[in-house]
Amino acid sequence: MSLIPGGFGFGDEVFHDVNPSMGLRGFDDNKRLLNSLLRLDNSLAGQGRTRDSRWNSILSPPIDVFDHKDYYGIHISLPGVSPDEINLDYDSERNQLVVRGEIKRTEKKLSENLRINERRTGSFSRRINLPGLTKVKEEGITAELNNGVLEVSLPKIVEGTKTLRRINIKGSKNEGRISSVESGNET
Repeated sequence: MSLIPGGFGFGDEVFHDVNPSMGLRGFDDNKRLLNSLLRLDNSLAGQGRTRDSRWNSILSPPIDVFDHKDYYGIHISLPGVSPDEINLDYDSERNQLVVRGEIKRTEKKLSENLRINERRTGSFSRRINLPGLTKVKEEGITAELNNGVLEVSLPKIVEGTKTLRRINIKGSKNEGRISSVESGNET
């Protein structure tokens, strides 16, 4: 007497015995319909057919967003995708990172021997809103693909950072030398 899904993806019943004392009318009909649909889906995959193109057409890759003191770090999982298949843009008006591309199947055609088809293929797109109102130093954005993870670093423009510019006085031994001091560090 369990409502815990079991055998998901292998054609087994999704819901096992249900306690009739639960009093859920129509549950048996819904249970039969759901199990039939899942068996149909698995039988299509077992015959080497793909699911409806809408099922896999738009993927949203999982991400991690880190908010460090000086930069945002974003990790995007893109296994099996080469750097040439990724478009990465920063939208400064919306303070968003936009990643798009396509995950392609490596096999030319689906094998007759394919029994389970869980790897997703198709176009992916993700808009990532950066936290807070902090602006990003666009020319400093970097990205690198390592072991299927796209690692993006977006340096922050720290608002309110005071810059002190020292003005040299003509006739002093530092004449002609321009220096500035940011946050206490002289350059």
